[in-house]
Amino acid sequence: MGQRSCTGPSFTVQYPGCFLFSVFLPKEHVRMTHTFTDLDRRAANTIRGLTLDAVQRANSGHPGLPLGMADAAVVLWTRVMKYNPADPRWPDRDRFILSGGHGSMLLYALLHLTGYHEMTLDQLKRFRQYGSLTPGHPEVELDAGIETTTGPLGQGFATGVGMAIAERYLATKFNRPDFPIVDHYTYAICSDGDLMEGVSHEAASLAGHLKLGKLIYLYDDNQVTIDGSTELAYSDDAARRFEAYGWHVVHADGHNMAEVAAAEVDPQQLEAVAHAVNAAWEGVAHWMWEHPEVPIEQIADWIVELLMPGLRRYT
Repeated sequence: MGQRSCTGPSFTVQYPGCFLFSVFLPKEHVRMTHTFTDLDRRAANTIRGLTLDAVQRANSGHPGLPLGMADAAVVLWTRVMKYNPADPRWPDRDRFILSGGHGSMLLYALLHLTGYHEMTLDQLKRFRQYGSLTPGHPEVELDAGIETTTGPLGQGFATGVGMAIAERYLATKFNRPDFPIVDHYTYAICSDGDLMEGVSHEAASLAGHLKLGKLIYLYDDNQVTIDGSTELAYSDDAARRFEAYGWHVVHADGHNMAEVAAAEVDPQQLEAVAHAVNAAWEGVAHWMWEHPEVPIEQIADWIVELLMPGLRRYT
């Protein structure tokens, strides 16, 4: 990715019943255009396949978030973020945080597929096993591309705000005209559970107040929690809430990669940004919750047969 500059945060939200990708943007912005091919779709489906295999092998895990966010994640990691798998500690790399840490296989699959040498296929096969680099929730391991530990919900959301504040401080202190030593973004994927936690409200308010334009969040609003539907305890209008914090929102089809890419702006004058995704795959999460009697391996076989024919699985 080329060098970029801006002055505000970003966020992503998923809405019930419609397939949206929302981005909080300023009134004036420059849209990026990208072409996507079958290879990109296969990359997203490979993430889904690796997730299903890992969860099935471990007999434990949360496949819903990776299933729903795979398309948006492919756009982010192949068209938007700047990073170097051969140099995971490169100081000016973009930071990525999986705040919904329960969906950890999304991160592990991305790291494996983008070439982080420590995140091998054997590590994916050891998902949720003692001593592996692939625990149930990500644990910081910079050499493997894991920027921070995200266990308690809301923790990653707040950590991302802190990282964006650090980037701005370092840029202010060390950058010179035409010599931007520090110029990177912080990206995160967060979940319904993250936005239910008070710490995310406080951090979001601070990010909007500080106009952290290099902070971009994608919110996976799949309307399912471990206890059942989010209707049990959560009915916020997340988009309006973040607008009130000073974030801006744009909507797009979260499973149309071109629209997702168009929503990712070149934020030259960005004041604040937020993103929203409603995954067609959320139906899978709902169905799995409503039918706990169906074994995960059977569900995995159905999904692969219907949507990823010919995919070679490792289990």
